Amino acid sequence: DPNAKMHAWFDSEPLGWAASLGHLSAVIALIQCGADPLRPPNMSGFRPLTDAYRERHFHVATFLNEYQRHARGTTAIDASRLF
Repeated sequence: DPNAKMHAWFDSEPLGWAASLGHLSAVIALIQCGADPLRPPNMSGFRPLTDAYRERHFHVATFLNEYQRHARGTTAIDASRLF
């Protein structure tokens, strides 16, 4: 489950970790496998987008911003086409 919560780490999720570490290819792969960057924040109040900004991974933040912009108007999106 790409949205599985890590309860020992404030209910963080794999997508948040990938964004925090600046791994854009992992972010894209997780989204293609069903990870949802629009899910509510974890117990620390962070989403993948805020994780990317916090750690200064602007290439990941740019991708996630673009994903969110496109996702607002569609029901499904091919994440690989956004990069």
